[in-house]
Amino acid sequence: MTIGRSATTIYIYFRADPARTDEVLQAFSLHQAQLTRPRGALRLARRQEDAPGHVTWMEIHALQPEEDPVELGALVEQSAEGCGLTALATTGRHVETFVQVAA
Repeated sequence: MTIGRSATTIYIYFRADPARTDEVLQAFSLHQAQLTRPRGALRLARRQEDAPGHVTWMEIHALQPEEDPVELGALVEQSAEGCGLTALATTGRHVETFVQVAA
């Protein structure tokens, strides 16, 4: 079994007030522009069914083989702070890094 760095993905989830959805989308657009990641390497998703009072967002970063997950993670969080995503996250931003496992 091998684990390759080229198949690393960083998932960041956070909750925000549904009334601030437009602000989240605007901040994410700025975040995306600041990071200048390759097309398709950064995506935003939202939980289909959420409890009343919050929306759960998922930021997905598919790393390129040459990208270092620790360095990229630091850049992502710096950008999120600068563009306002961190302030919109009502319960903080939660980061998970996964590597694809090939048999």
